[in-house]
Amino acid sequence: MANQSDHRKPQFHRGKVAAAGVTIFLLLITLLIMFACGNPKQGTILYGICGTFLEQNVPYPEAIFKKRVEQYPRGVRIYYNQIDPFGQHRLDMIECAFVKNEQGQIILETVLHNREEVSQDILDRFNPTIPIIVAAEPNLDLPWPLPDITRQLQEAAQD
Repeated sequence: MANQSDHRKPQFHRGKVAAAGVTIFLLLITLLIMFACGNPKQGTILYGICGTFLEQNVPYPEAIFKKRVEQYPRGVRIYYNQIDPFGQHRLDMIECAFVKNEQGQIILETVLHNREEVSQDILDRFNPTIPIIVAAEPNLDLPWPLPDITRQLQEAAQD
């Protein structure tokens, strides 16, 4: 006759199980916060196409820094800072409006650069490159939001 003590169910201590559960929960929360805070928000492919158009059509930029992006269902507006070869800083804006052609491909309909319309000839040369740009997966990282200076000044005035 077999000893009944050999077939006992293992006993778990509730304190150890609870501590392990809390540890796993805190680890998951920490990973979630690291993932959410570490990655910038992503824009749409329209933002990527408009950003590529901007990089290809700004004459002689030493550097382009995107400051703010407004995304719409059929368009994108990018506010950016550029530094020219002489070290001058300029704040400019580009606005891209998109449509689908007969084949269902996205094309640039109009582009306003500092509220001036870009010629149709430039758009006609750029539009055939859009499938290549999409296939190359352009950088879609949105710029970090700028601080609300008005709110900061109001808080400083209240102190």
